[in-house]
Order: sequence, then C-alpha cells, then structure tokens
Amino acid sequence: MHLTPPRHMPETRQTCFVVSPIGAEGSDTHKAFREVMEYLIKPAVASCGMDLQVMRADDIQRPGSFIKDILEQLLHSYLVVADLTHQNPNVFYELGVRHALSPRTILIAQSINDVPSDLREYRTIIYDTSARGATDFAKRFKKFVQEIATNPTRPDNPVLDRLGRVLKTRTKEGGKRGSVPSTSPGAPTKGAPSLFGEAPTSLSKEFRGRLDRLLKLNNAEEQAFGEVHFEERGKDRVVTLPARQGPFRLHFVMEDEQSIGGYFYLALADAGTDVERLLPDVRVLMERCSQGQKLTVAFIIATPQGLGRRRQRITSHFREMRKFLPKGSRGLFSLDLWDETRLSELEREVGLTVKLSRSKK
Repeated sequence: MHLTPPRHMPETRQTCFVVSPIGAEGSDTHKAFREVMEYLIKPAVASCGMDLQVMRADDIQRPGSFIKDILEQLLHSYLVVADLTHQNPNVFYELGVRHALSPRTILIAQSINDVPSDLREYRTIIYDTSARGATDFAKRFKKFVQEIATNPTRPDNPVLDRLGRVLKTRTKEGGKRGSVPSTSPGAPTKGAPSLFGEAPTSLSKEFRGRLDRLLKLNNAEEQAFGEVHFEERGKDRVVTLPARQGPFRLHFVMEDEQSIGGYFYLALADAGTDVERLLPDVRVLMERCSQGQKLTVAFIIATPQGLGRRRQRITSHFREMRKFLPKGSRGLFSLDLWDETRLSELEREVGLTVKLSRSKK
C-alpha cells in the first residue's frame, strides 16, 4: 500500500534572499547597500509579478543563531541575489554555500572587476544606482527571473555545473529503488526507512540487525538535504521539507523515475525512551511540512519496546496534535509505531521470518 502522491507542489510564494555587504548600522556601507535593496532590488522583484518576500540577513528579527538563520535562508529561499560589489568575504562565503545547495541565484555587481575569474563565465548584472540605472536593472533582472521560472533547476554555478550530476544522482538514489512503508497495521510493507544515522547507542546489536535487514531489503535511504529536485511529467519540480527535527530524519521514495510516491520521517528510540516525548518534534514537523504545500507525510518511530496499551495513548495524543492544523491538512499526516510487535509483523510480511505449518503424518 503506497502513500498518496503529493496533491500539488509547493506554492511559489517564498523568499528572495539578498546577500550583500551590510556593515555596521549607520555606516556608509550599511546605508549604501540598504538603498540598493530598497530602490533597485525590491522594485525589480515586484516588476516580475512574483509574490516573493525580499530580505537580507539584518532583516531577520528573532532570537537564536544568526548564522543558522542565514544558512536556512540560503537553503530554502526560492531566489538568492548576491551582490559581489567590493568583493566582501562574507558575501563570497554565503554565495559558495548557496551554490553547493541550490540553483536560482542571480549575481549582481557595480563593476565587472568585482566578479572573480571563477565566476566570469556566468552572467552578472552590472548596475549603477542612478534612476536610469534602476530602470535598466529591473529590465535585465526580469529576464533572469523569467529564465529561472521556465527552468528552476537549471545549473547556474560552477558547483552544480561540474558536480551537479553526482549530487543529483546521490539525492535520487534513496528513492528510486523502493516505495513508501505503509502506515496501516497489517498492510503489506513495500518500503522502509533508512540506515541508522544518529541512532541511540544503547540500541542492542540484535535490534539493529533486525532493522538493518528489513531496511536493506526494501532499499530506502535517508535524505541529507530537505530540498528535493525531480522530474514529473517532463517538468523539473522542487519539494522543500525539513531534513531533520530532533531524532526524526527525512526519507522519500520515487514511485517511478517520473514521480515521487511519498515522504516520511523516521526516529529511533531505545528501550528507555518515553516515546510520547518524541511527539512535540512531530508537531513541529507537521507545521513546517504543511506551509505552502499539501504533501502526504508519515511519521515512524522504531523502538525495541513492546508498547502494548501505550500505543493507543500515543496514537490519541498524535490525533489531538493534528487538530491544531488547518482542517485541509490534518488528513495528510499519519503515525506508525514500529515496536516489537509491529516489527515482527513487518518481518513476516517481507519474508524475513516464516511460520512453518506442521506436516500431517
């Protein structure tokens, strides 16, 4: 039994993240590049007719790690604009991270001399800050965005151009060979989650071995990145999901080479873990997975425990959590508990254990 394929892909309303020199607040650098963003980049984005939120690092107003917020924007933003003016080292570091993670990056600069030789073969919008310059910038910017909208996964940097095939192959390998595990008790299991990742070290070798055999038999693997590129009906598609949350790790499988069959998260819990305490991470993932997209996602907790009557309480707790989601999203999420009993069922379903009938004399 397969999980339902995505009902539709993520909405295009995301972020246009601007990577540029920032400088101390009140400094000439801060004022100059703030004006570039406000009077050149934002009007240019608006003229493209795309509902993108334009922001840069100093616009992020929330507690937590500053560099973590930047890295998340570099990974998840639909579009990144990198201003190479003055060859700022922070800009080049962030640009390198973006190039390793995703396409859809537009290079801009006030002088061609600001563009290093490694990037000269890639088109850069050279701009000036005059009124006429802003108009010319908007026209060129719109052409770049139109090309991106036509082919959003086209390699546009040295990393993806030279290594893109390797990275794409590694991303797809986890999904092409299997299908998504069933979340309905008693249904045939066609796929299973991946290797152990950061599994609790107290899990016994025997339990690890059972899981390892089950998982290898079903050829499913963990996805290291939450942005998944694939082809569907001849068009490039992108799905963006969190790669991890707490002990949960993202997995996905391809129904065939043209479409994704489903998505699921796996967490491993040792015998001493209160499984119910893992559900807050499930709640966070449900909220994040339902933003701007309708995707069927399963959550699986594997544990050597025998949950017994606790299974019903945990399942009820999960159903209560779903009530905090919009009504249209609640049915997209499911929970399966792979305790000792369920794991034995899965082993029988795939032929790892066989019950022999007694022969009649």
